[in-house]
Amino acid sequence: GSKIAVEITRSRAPGILVGASEDACVLELAVDDDVEVGDLVQTSGVDDLFPKGRPVGRVVQIDERNDKKVLDVVPLVRFDRLD
Repeated sequence: GSKIAVEITRSRAPGILVGASEDACVLELAVDDDVEVGDLVQTSGVDDLFPKGRPVGRVVQIDERNDKKVLDVVPLVRFDRLD
């Protein structure tokens, strides 16, 4: 799947959004990062692929595994058409 450098819009917590399928993505964050269900995810611009601040998804579920948070994200855009 595609990988995009993103951040949580509200808290600016950074991560890499991995496209698992057409309608589901996964985002891993540090366990102490500030994130809530419903938070918007936007491009962070650090990978030079996309401009900063473009909304790409919304957090729908948060699982804590070991020392990280694993977020299920529903995409707002089709990544193969993000240009």
